[in-house]
Amino acid sequence: MGIIVLASLIGNILAFSSYFLVGTRSPQDASIFTEVSLLFATSIVLYVLWSTVYFLYHFLESNNRSLKYEAAMNEMHLNQLKAQLNPHFIFNALNSMRALVDDEPSKAKIAITQLSNILRNSLITDKKRVVHFRNELNTVKDYLALEGIRFEERLKVEYKIDPRSDHFDIPPMMIQTLVENAIKHGVSNLMEGGVIQIQSDVKDSILSIKIRNSGQLSTEKKKSKTRTGVGLVNTKERLKLIFGDTATFNIYNENDKFVVTEVKIPQRI
Repeated sequence: MGIIVLASLIGNILAFSSYFLVGTRSPQDASIFTEVSLLFATSIVLYVLWSTVYFLYHFLESNNRSLKYEAAMNEMHLNQLKAQLNPHFIFNALNSMRALVDDEPSKAKIAITQLSNILRNSLITDKKRVVHFRNELNTVKDYLALEGIRFEERLKVEYKIDPRSDHFDIPPMMIQTLVENAIKHGVSNLMEGGVIQIQSDVKDSILSIKIRNSGQLSTEKKKSKTRTGVGLVNTKERLKLIFGDTATFNIYNENDKFVVTEVKIPQRI
C-alpha cells in the first residue's frame, strides 16, 4: 500500500509540475488544492485496481499450473497402479489353470476361454479411470468361475446385488482384486474351503460393496501394515486418487467365521 501511495504522489507531482512549467496553471490558483486531492485519490484507486487485477491474474495462473501438475502426477500414479495389477492378476489366473492341463484338459479349455474373456475386458478398460459396476461384476463372475474349477466344491459363491448399483462407476478390477485377496488369504487356507459372498447396497447416493469370506484376520495380521499386500494397498490408493476423501475402505472380522472387506463409493455426477 505504501508503494501505491508513493507512486500516486510522484505521479501527481510530475503532472502538476508539467502544468506549471508550460504555464497552463499557476500555484496561486484557488482550486489547485482541490484538484490535487481529487487527482491523488483517483490515482490511488486506479493503482489499487490495477495491482489487484495483476496479482490476482498471476495467482490464478500459478494455481492453475499447480493443479494441472498435480492432476498429471495423479494420473501417472493411477496408471502405474493399474499396470501393477495386471501382471499380478494374470499370474494368479495362469496358476489356477496349471493343474488342469494334464488331468482335466476339457476343464482347462473352459478355463482358458474364461481367462480370455477376462483379459479382453481388462484391455478394454485398461485406459479408463472408472468402469460401470455391472461390467466389473461380470469380470468377477468369470474370475470366480475360473477359480471354481480349481477349488471345485471347496468354493461356494453367493451374490446379493442391489440393481441400483448399475448407476455407479468404480475403479477397474477393484472388486476382482478384493475377491482374489479373500480367496488367497481366506478360503484357500481352510481345509474344508469356504464361502465368498458379494453384496452391494445403495443408500443416500452411496454405493456400499461388501466382500464377505470365510476366514479370520489374526491379531498379528491386523497390527501388521504389510498384511494387506499389493492388492489392497493398491485399491486404497486408487480410491483416494479418484474419489478423494469421499470413498472409504475397511476390512475387519465380522465374527469368528467371516472377514468383511467393505468399500463405500459416492455417485459421480
